[in-house]
Amino acid sequence: MATSAVVKVDGSDSVTMERVGDQVVVKTLLASVDPAVHTKVWVGVFFSNDSRLNKYRRFAYVKNPHQSFEFKCPIHTGLYEARIVDHRGQVLAKSESLNVVGI
Repeated sequence: MATSAVVKVDGSDSVTMERVGDQVVVKTLLASVDPAVHTKVWVGVFFSNDSRLNKYRRFAYVKNPHQSFEFKCPIHTGLYEARIVDHRGQVLAKSESLNVVGI
């Protein structure tokens, strides 16, 4: 008779965002969700003061646990953050705020 053991994955979800020229580079690290199983995990760029998930400025689906995305830099001045959102609509991680002052 075979039994299975619980496997614990150490680490946490994280996302970083930095401006590089006229782009923002977003890097994701997923530990709590497998994007191969939950295919509706996505990352978006949002105004930091707006918690509504349908008000993203840029977005892409996350397909790998470690992934990098390049988005066109938002044109409106303000504080932005990247968020990883799971298939249930829960925010898994947020980046530090990035101040964009036009391009």
